[in-house]
Amino acid sequence: NAGKTLSYATTGVGTGSQLSSELLFKLAEIPGKAVPFDGGAPALTAVLGNQADVASVQLGEAMPQIEAGKVTPIVTFAKERNQYLDDVPTAVESGYEVEVQQARAIAAPKGT
Repeated sequence: NAGKTLSYATTGVGTGSQLSSELLFKLAEIPGKAVPFDGGAPALTAVLGNQADVASVQLGEAMPQIEAGKVTPIVTFAKERNQYLDDVPTAVESGYEVEVQQARAIAAPKGT
């Protein structure tokens, strides 16, 4: 729908999810509105329930729905293509200088 403002679900205000979406929509000159959620699962659920047009979530959160054919990955925001989605281009490959890659770790008290 040309000219339609797309809603994009994010994992919260000020997150990498919001940053990557804001940058992509601005560079692609697509009218968009951020819809912040409290994490990736609710953001993805909003897309599945047609409450948001797209979502930017962690790959681990999206893979079950991708594998089930319920959502389609469009781009990733990493520097290089993801080994689990090697047919999905990066935003940079698609012509948009948006590189927002996140890595997470689990931390526990010393001696755990």
